[in-house]
Amino acid sequence: MKQARIRNTWIVILCLITLWLMVSTGPARAATQRILHEFNFADGFIPEARLIVDCDGNLYGTTSGGGINNCGWGDCGLVFKLSKNAEGRWIETVLHRFNGSDGSGPQGSLIQDAKGNLYGTTPAGGLYSGGTVFELSPKKDGRWTHTILHSFGSTNDGDGPYAELTFGRTGELYGVTYAGGYGSGTVFMLSPSGGGKWAEKILYRFSGEDGANPTAGVFRDQAGRLYGTTEAGGSDDCGVAFELTRNKKGVWVETVMHGFTCGADGTFPYGGLTSDHHGGFYGATIYGGNQNCYSGGCGVIFKLSRCANGQWRQTVLYTFNTISEGDGVWDKPIFGPGGSLYGDTSFGDGFGNVYKLTKGTDARWSETVLFSFNGAGTGWSPTGIVFDRRGHLYGVTSAGGNSKIGQCEGDNGCGLVYQLIP
Repeated sequence: MKQARIRNTWIVILCLITLWLMVSTGPARAATQRILHEFNFADGFIPEARLIVDCDGNLYGTTSGGGINNCGWGDCGLVFKLSKNAEGRWIETVLHRFNGSDGSGPQGSLIQDAKGNLYGTTPAGGLYSGGTVFELSPKKDGRWTHTILHSFGSTNDGDGPYAELTFGRTGELYGVTYAGGYGSGTVFMLSPSGGGKWAEKILYRFSGEDGANPTAGVFRDQAGRLYGTTEAGGSDDCGVAFELTRNKKGVWVETVMHGFTCGADGTFPYGGLTSDHHGGFYGATIYGGNQNCYSGGCGVIFKLSRCANGQWRQTVLYTFNTISEGDGVWDKPIFGPGGSLYGDTSFGDGFGNVYKLTKGTDARWSETVLFSFNGAGTGWSPTGIVFDRRGHLYGVTSAGGNSKIGQCEGDNGCGLVYQLIP
């Protein structure tokens, strides 16, 4: 079984070094990077999740390691906030350090409700060691209260929720687990049940042929349908994009929107789907596409469109043809200013890059590399970008930064938070 988030290990860093030796790392930059924070292990280690931005411009995120030293290698992870002070400097506040019993190793993005509460997942720890769904609530004195809403790993439950959650219309939470169910992962819902408690319901259990090991959260449309991807599974075991619809009996039924073939259409859609709110969905694959590119293809950006007969059609919008263009597209693209698609690749030019895709008058999409990372100084292996309301772009790298601080001294840095300025 493929392991989720294989970037968590330093094996990937060795791969990055190998790639760097194989290719030219001359920067191709259309934007300037500003480093906002370099982690030092105690305040975070290996940030892997896309940041979120609140209405005041504060940034929130998670790190899968760092914090309390009682969870083994990498330790338990934490939730952090970055805010600007009066001088314009970004200051980090650690909102919660996980200790294992309350969760361990958060790797998914957070979501925030109208009251400022944060919700997220941990793939390990909790009551049954199968991971948790948690809530962080702000208090008047500036501290945050951590509450476990559900612990995974009990009989017939899901196991290993790596991904972000999604809000429902009445405050319920939707999410996925990498394993559990029939062994290939689940889609679940948590609903408030009174007295501060939450009730879990498994909506769907993957069996392999219909998808396996979802690693990204689901999108919920206005009709209540759920859409997402699984890293593996399908007829070719290359991953699927799926739709879940509740029938008249209240049973959730899956439609495989596309089963990937490990060919020109892509391999392993890890990062989920982005909606254009007109019925179309956009995503990316880690590998596939041009098979002459390193490691069986450098990945593709694709679109899924619903046909008149109700079936779905996949269209490859862009194929990464060289490592300089990008390699290893772990996260989904997002829409930015002007309707262009933006995203990052973990291995482009050896250390990763941030790209922009623009649709031309001939309906073809062309790429601009906005920034190429060069290793420790600027970070490496970017893992998700986000825009604020002013169009500023922010992201994290899971490695790099100052290698002479904290417990990352002598290694490759604990990771960092950055801003790209056009």
